[in-house]
Amino acid sequence: MSTNRYATTAEQFTESWFGGTKILSDQVPSTTLMPTVNVEKALDRYVDYLLDGLHVNQQLMANLVSSATDGGPGFAQAMAEAALGHTRAISTWLIDELQTVQPAF
Repeated sequence: MSTNRYATTAEQFTESWFGGTKILSDQVPSTTLMPTVNVEKALDRYVDYLLDGLHVNQQLMANLVSSATDGGPGFAQAMAEAALGHTRAISTWLIDELQTVQPAF
């Protein structure tokens, strides 16, 4: 496909999208009936989740370096702690997301 054809396809898609959303919004009596979610809180919680994961990875790397220098017996423990840390981070994030969305319904 040429660049011009990509641009034409993108324009057609955009027109179809806007046309479809206009039809949908015309059929909905009021947007105030739709639930609202505080996106700022959700974004903050997602960033917290990413930071938790980063911290777990940093700890894993430190533990792996440490276990490599002492002959490796701590490798399995380092991996188990990393798995537990990631599980905790994911669980916290998902619970927080549910708490963010729940008031909207």
